[in-house]
Amino acid sequence: MEKIYEYIITNHNTDFYLNFNSLEPTTVKNESLFGEDWEYTAKSNGTAKHPHFEYDKGKMSSKDEKTFEENYANPLCGVQHARRIISVDRTDTKVSIKLFLYDRIRKPGKPYFIKTTSLFFITYNYKTNSLYHGSLINYHLKRKCRKNLRRATLWEDPIDNFRTKINNFFKNMSFWDIMSETEFDINLPIQKFIDSIPEIKEHDDDDDVKYSLYKHLLVTGGIKLPNNWKTLIEAFPQPKKPDYVKVGFKYVDAFMLIRNMKGDKLKRVLHTVNHFNIASYDFAVKLFGTKFIMGRPDNELKLIIENQTYFGEWYVKTEFTESELKNMYKIYLEACLGNIDSTTIVDHVSFKNKLSKLQPVKWKSKTLNGFIDEHDEWSKLISSYTNGVITRRYGRSFVNLIEEPISVKGEVYYPKLLTNTDEYNNESTIQTNCVRTYIDRPDCFILSLRKGNLNSDERLTNEYSLSIVKNKFGQSVVEDELRIKRIQTKAKRNSQPDITWSDVLNILDEKVENLCKQKLFTLPEKDVEYKLGLGKHSEAIIYNNDNYSTIIWDDKLAEMELHNYTFFPEHDFDDLPL
Repeated sequence: MEKIYEYIITNHNTDFYLNFNSLEPTTVKNESLFGEDWEYTAKSNGTAKHPHFEYDKGKMSSKDEKTFEENYANPLCGVQHARRIISVDRTDTKVSIKLFLYDRIRKPGKPYFIKTTSLFFITYNYKTNSLYHGSLINYHLKRKCRKNLRRATLWEDPIDNFRTKINNFFKNMSFWDIMSETEFDINLPIQKFIDSIPEIKEHDDDDDVKYSLYKHLLVTGGIKLPNNWKTLIEAFPQPKKPDYVKVGFKYVDAFMLIRNMKGDKLKRVLHTVNHFNIASYDFAVKLFGTKFIMGRPDNELKLIIENQTYFGEWYVKTEFTESELKNMYKIYLEACLGNIDSTTIVDHVSFKNKLSKLQPVKWKSKTLNGFIDEHDEWSKLISSYTNGVITRRYGRSFVNLIEEPISVKGEVYYPKLLTNTDEYNNESTIQTNCVRTYIDRPDCFILSLRKGNLNSDERLTNEYSLSIVKNKFGQSVVEDELRIKRIQTKAKRNSQPDITWSDVLNILDEKVENLCKQKLFTLPEKDVEYKLGLGKHSEAIIYNNDNYSTIIWDDKLAEMELHNYTFFPEHDFDDLPL
């Protein structure tokens, strides 16, 4: 056997303990001004059968080998001997990288040592062109040694896993100190192992040893690889030898075989993809049909396969006509391109399912703008049947003053107080958030701050919370004493606004606070009109009981008092999908 590489590191440790032990019980007392006094007596340290050794604080732990040998049998010392070995060994039939762990520990007062041994290895067999990995745990024991050996699969990334094991084996600070002094390179033994595999350099076109090894295993096995094999090899599962045999050892053909993918067009596209997402491909096939997907141009098929958007399993519960599927496919491509969030499409299908029982609709939109309009229309229909069309009413002076434009550093900003279902739905659609669900909340209002003009898409959605001013005893001062505070501000897709909005937000907060102090803000009123022609009017009121105060619609008062409800509103635009 030829020793290609070997690194050995040894550590000795000796801890000193006192030859006496304090057996006096310890009493702990506590005297409280407001509660009961208490005390307890701690147990004595150790017993005759299991004595406790107190650490000698006057002596430092020793890392010296000579000290270890001198105190090897000293019952007043705890000693440890640890050794780590990394080696690369080669024979006529194989090359192996091995990692040995050896530990011997004796505790103070004990006459015996506890020994622990482990061996982890990766072996490349020259004759079978196969990679194996395994372990021997407690290899110093003949009967209780645990053995493990199996052929490594590519998707497991055995090289990287072995590198992690080396890190874990040497994570002890004592080892790291020694390794730092010797400038140990953790990649060197792995590179020595890879270099010892014959002909691997002929296939090595990458600095990553993982790809060098994988490509060698495949090419020497007679497998024909595409140029983008690194992309496809990351997918799970990978073909096995019987799969390659069935298709003449062609990688892409075997890759398609185990996934039941067929067709020359699909094979051609797979040779060009930079990312492979089987879930995305399966979703498109199940929703639109194999024949339809296979009839699409190569660039669209590639976009679908590379797409990393998740759409869920909702398609199995929804019925679409052929024309609807064609229209949906065009919007689906927009989601694959990142032009629209996938959750919006999922919500659109959910709207269709709900409306099918009330007022059946068809998916007619073919463009992104058309889809946004259709989605907004369906949202209004859903709302008219369930929540009704809501209009919130505020004092006219407050609305006029709060919506006055704000000029900051040459930019003009337009605050817009949202007051009806259309405005809430529009804000929700443009911002891709769930502010639409806030229209029925009496304890807050929404101010949309828009840059440049009143219809600008460059905007922030701001929630202002209404709370009751309380005195030091926790009671409401008077019913019309309110505190208004901005508690969240979100840009598109619930992201945080950048710092350029800070000045105008501060000015907006000051305006709201001043209008509140001037008593120009009053609690909102609400009118609801339903699709069936019914409607109702309600007003926001302050509800007080012995425990808390909150703001509710007056038509909920009887229910609150009957059931003694406690209402704690949540404030989060992104608590639901769009």
